[in-house]
Amino acid sequence: MDATEKARLLDEDLEEDREGFLMDAARAWREAGDHFRAIALLTEAIELGIEDSDHPRVLLAEILFDLGQDDTARTQLRALRKTWPDDPSPYDQAGDLMRKRGEFEEALNWYDLAVARLDANDKTLSVYALGRRQMRQKLGLPEDDLDALAEPLQRQMDDVVRQVKAKRTALPPDQLDGPSGSP
Repeated sequence: MDATEKARLLDEDLEEDREGFLMDAARAWREAGDHFRAIALLTEAIELGIEDSDHPRVLLAEILFDLGQDDTARTQLRALRKTWPDDPSPYDQAGDLMRKRGEFEEALNWYDLAVARLDANDKTLSVYALGRRQMRQKLGLPEDDLDALAEPLQRQMDDVVRQVKAKRTALPPDQLDGPSGSP
């Protein structure tokens, strides 16, 4: 099944459970290359007030950035900030988006907002503090208490990356490619 066919099937599901499938259909249409259909679905999700694990405004901003509509993308991110969702994940996603764009100070602001939504005893605090720590390091800022909290998780991630790299270098070149021809 190609991406367009998948997107069409999700469109059909939209008619039955519109709120439940808007984000999936928008992602599928984006993957299929129909950014304008994805934008329409995300706009509808925003109007319906849907808050999925991936916030529609963040995905919409990402698509708008991809299309070179930076001002409109930033408007979506400002609107997200004004809604102040209880869930930290939209802020974390916005931080990831801005990090990928190389806008590290803006990414740090979003990661700070994600961490601010959590209780100090929340077990996921270090996960959200990790992106914040990485941006603070990239910006040359001194380590603070939250950075120290995220350090063990960073070490674990670094160990996993080292192990994967070691396994890849130990394999013969003909075993590096997966079934699709990619590692």
